[in-house]
Formats: sequence, C-alpha cells, structure tokens
Amino acid sequence: MKRVLIIGNGAIGVALGAELMRLGFAPGYVGREGPLAIKALYEGPTCRRVLEFPAPDAGFLREAAVVLVAVKAFDLTAALASLGNLTPGTPVVPFSNGAVEDVVRAAAARRPELVWRLGFCTFGVSAPEPGRFVMRSRFGEAGFGPWQPENEAPSPVERELTRADALYAWHPNIRVLHHRKWLYNTVINTLVAARRLPCNGDILGDLPMLTAVFNEAYALGGTLWGAWPLAREELYKGLLELVQATMDNENSMARDRRLGRQTESAYLAGLAQDPRQYPLLVELHKAIAG
Repeated sequence: MKRVLIIGNGAIGVALGAELMRLGFAPGYVGREGPLAIKALYEGPTCRRVLEFPAPDAGFLREAAVVLVAVKAFDLTAALASLGNLTPGTPVVPFSNGAVEDVVRAAAARRPELVWRLGFCTFGVSAPEPGRFVMRSRFGEAGFGPWQPENEAPSPVERELTRADALYAWHPNIRVLHHRKWLYNTVINTLVAARRLPCNGDILGDLPMLTAVFNEAYALGGTLWGAWPLAREELYKGLLELVQATMDNENSMARDRRLGRQTESAYLAGLAQDPRQYPLLVELHKAIAG
C-alpha cells in the first residue's frame, strides 16, 4: 500500500486523506507540532466512515510516494520548509488558496531534487463539531498539475491518484486554472468576509459592487501574471455560476474573520497596494485585516 504524507490536519486535509484511503493509499499526517495520529468521522457525498491513521514515523516520511500540503497560504512557507528526508523525485503538491507561486518557486529552488506541483481544491468541507468533518460539495475536485515544465506528464503514482472515479484530477494547464481560482476567491471571499455576510449568495444582492470588485481583481491579475488567456465575459459568467452553486455555503474566510483567526486575504485582495488603481480591493482588504 503506497504511503502519502499529508501536511495539515484541517478539514481539507482530512477530506484528502479519506479519498486516499478509498483509493487504496495509506495517509500519514503532520501538523504544526510534527507527526500526529488522526481519528475523525468523515461524511462525504457517497460515504460515511471513521478515519483512523497512526502518526507517521521516519520510515513513513522516507517512503512517501507523494506529499500533499493542505495548509493556509500564510502557513505554506513554513510547511514547505519542514518536508524533511524525502526520496528524490517525490511529488509535492501544495493545495493553498491565493497567489502562492512565489512561495512554491522558493521552495523548489531549495529542494530541486523533489518534483513540484501546484494544486487547488474546489470542494468545501465543514467541521460542525470536533472530530467530525462533512464535505459540503457533491461536485468538486482536488486539481493539480506540473509546476515546471508545464507540459510535464504525471508520474505513475499521480496517474493512480487521478483515475476516473477519483476526487483528484490532473491539469497540464494548472497555472491558468490556479489564476482563475485566485480571481474567484478574491472576489467572493473578499466581499463576503469584509461585509460579514452569512453566505456566499448574499453578494448577489449588490451586483454593481460585485461587478466592480471583479473588474479590479481582473485588472490586478493581469498585472501579476500578464494578459488573461480567458475572456473577461467568460470569467465573469463563471464567477456568477460559482456563486449560484455555493450560494448557501458559509464562506471560510468570513468564518475565520468571525472567529478572530488569521485570513488569507494578504494573498488575495491584499496584493492590491495602490488605492488609486484598486480602491475597492484596498478598502475591503483593510476591513478584513482589521
């Protein structure tokens, strides 16, 4: 049974491990304090199971076939610096919201013997009580793809992860998709969190503001990464469809703000530094950051 190291024991990390177990992999978890055992009740769209994973030992780390990093963007630098004694050629897949490419680039420069990926998750997981995790989305994926070169094929173990019935999906054009997810997260998370709205769908009550924030985020993305390969109208339509699909969901950034926890806004709207060019993004980020 192939071993997969998961860094991060939050809701997303638990969901990733549950899917790995279903695919026949053996997950092992590392948290902020080091290796840890996991016991949790997981409720997915088609299954309900108790997850029990022992704390990984040094041998587990050396033999890990893949490393999945499921931490917030502000924890990613520290997480990637703590990878330890991995076998050269091991794929490392960060699943973090926001503009984290510079973080991955720096880690890849430090550890060129590893195979670096970029990933994102399009499903939501909630923790209604300690030790219980519920996937809110019937549809969604843990998408990932090659960091460099962008036309690199998946390794054999990555092909096993991304079989037809899996949550995991391989995308050769992962950077384009990651930028699109950044755009949608910047608009939705920023508006919902800054205005302390109960659900994602509440931002549809002020379409002029939604459109204006989208336009600023679209312009900021063009400054960060160059011209968008997708048309503005297509991206805006996709944004509205995403809000409709998740309209009853509690927003994770809004929840973090409500609970007084650090948010990922610095990697989203916080990238807008010029209030003359991005007045709404700067104002909304300041509201979230406090």
